[in-house]
Order: sequence, then C-alpha cells, then structure tokens
Amino acid sequence: MLTRFMFLLLGLFFASVVAASDKHDLMMRAIERNDVAQVKALIAGKIDPNLRKDSRASPTFMTFAAFHGRTEILQLLLGAGADVNSVDGDMQTPLMQASGHGHVRAVKLLLKSGASLNEVSKWGGTALAKAREAGHGKVVKLLIDAGATP
Repeated sequence: MLTRFMFLLLGLFFASVVAASDKHDLMMRAIERNDVAQVKALIAGKIDPNLRKDSRASPTFMTFAAFHGRTEILQLLLGAGADVNSVDGDMQTPLMQASGHGHVRAVKLLLKSGASLNEVSKWGGTALAKAREAGHGKVVKLLIDAGATP
C-alpha cells in the first residue's frame, strides 16, 4: 500500500513539473512574439513570474523580455511580482540585457522599478559597460544620470 501511495505522489510531482515546464515554454514563446494577450493570460492563470526551467543557462522571463525590449511585458511581469534583478545563467540582469541592446524604454522602466545599477555579470560586465560597448549613448547617459559607476 505504501508503495502505491509513493508512486501516486511521484506521479503528481512529475505532472506538476511537466505542467510548469509547459507554462514556462508558453511564456517564453509569448515574450519572443510580443504576445501581450498570452502573457496576460498566463499571469491570470497564476504562472510564477520567476519560474525557471534550467537555472544553469536559461534566461528568466525578465531577462528574456529585456533582451527583446518588451517594455509592456516587463511591466506585466513586474506587476505580477517578478524580480527586477533576476539573473540568467551568465548572471546578467534585465537591466544589463536592455542596456546592451539599446532598449531605452525598457531601461527607463527597469530603473524606475528599482533595478540595481552596478551588478556584475559572470563575464565581468555591468549594464553601463554593455551599453558603452554597444554604442548606445542614450542608455549610457540614462545609467550615469541614475548613478551607475564607470
């Protein structure tokens, strides 16, 4: 009897892991396509805005949305409780991703939401360094004006 119960519990556990994985994939595709309606539906369905599929290398929903400059989606995720300073597998924050890709509106939103300015990635870069390297002068100015250290 105990063995049957243990199998039942394991089955429920794996079913919930698969369901979370499916939701994760749905959210990542929605972010990539800028499908705001799908993101809203997933949030309404109580997806964890900090859900991770693979912590070794995968982006968070926040870092992926920032990489793509999805400001409206970033706002929705933040409203649902996403960590503004979540890091991907390379220890890059959403601010680093938005800064390195020149997404001014996303950078402004992240700064307004309390993003940490001087975090350092696994490779030694900061949001300011990434913006400078990529030649995004407007983002560089925003970050310096917000207090980023050179």
